[in-house]
Amino acid sequence: MVWDIGTRSPLRLAADVRAGLRKKSAIAAGAARFAIGALALLASAAISAPLASRVDFTIVEVWALVTALLLEQLIGPDLRARRRP
Repeated sequence: MVWDIGTRSPLRLAADVRAGLRKKSAIAAGAARFAIGALALLASAAISAPLASRVDFTIVEVWALVTALLLEQLIGPDLRARRRP
């Protein structure tokens, strides 16, 4: 899977992409995940755009992003390790 792209080495990422391109089901699943992620990104932008025009909410949004990134770094690898069989 490529969803943890930020925590992989470039060589490991390239090997995983190369292996995934050999399977049609992996390509279809990847395209579906990409589409869902793009829709989620557009939905979050549409929801937060009205709030971003105010300065006080922009500060809150930045801290929310920083918090999310910190949590990803702290517990993300453990959660991914639990998912693997």
